Amino acid sequence: MAYVRRPSPNLGDGLVTHIERTPINVDRAVEQWENYCSALVRYGWHIVEVPTADEFPDGVFLEDAVVMFGDLAVITRPGAPQRRGETEGLAAVLSAGGLVTEELPSGHLDGGDVLKIGSTAYVGVGGRTDVAGINALESIITAHGWAVNPVPV
Repeated sequence: MAYVRRPSPNLGDGLVTHIERTPINVDRAVEQWENYCSALVRYGWHIVEVPTADEFPDGVFLEDAVVMFGDLAVITRPGAPQRRGETEGLAAVLSAGGLVTEELPSGHLDGGDVLKIGSTAYVGVGGRTDVAGINALESIITAHGWAVNPVPV
């Protein structure tokens, strides 16, 4: 299964960190998202659309809100305050799809800071992910055979 979320009409108001803000054509972004979903279906994926989060411009980037470790879905605690509501309701949708869900109990972790190679999760420290978030992730995924390696950014 591939879990996806439709882009917000407010996509152009999303966070920018390392680039200068440029205008976003939301209609084109929706078209690109639909093409992305179609490509997933063509290659055999079953699409599950999670509830929209129009009030969160960056909500389309679901991989920041939930990180998958096989059948384990870890729901993050975004470091950017304006993104924290993106995780609301995800546990119910993911559990209904047969996944084991765990919510990060403390700290902050952005799924975009996680790189998985083999059974090791390399997690960038700094910016939107802190040491407490990495420790919380480690406490969850080591029981599932994963190792965590913090990486200073």
